[in-house]
Amino acid sequence: MLTKKAFEDLQNYSRKKSFVIFQTLSARDTKESTGIGLSIVKKIIESQGGKIWLESKLDRGSTFFFTWSKGSM
Repeated sequence: MLTKKAFEDLQNYSRKKSFVIFQTLSARDTKESTGIGLSIVKKIIESQGGKIWLESKLDRGSTFFFTWSKGSM
């Protein structure tokens, strides 16, 4: 079980790394992933004037949120 401090440190690290192209949170030899999915989503959302972020809760997982400008549709 993680301590609250360890969880907060991991959460901050994950927030920074999650949207960087070719970055994965798991080792590449343990899970097949290219690491480009969220970076593409971020580029699309930001190009339309929106924002994307994630929030995590210990033992509950993470939730991704985004805003989308009404005028971009």
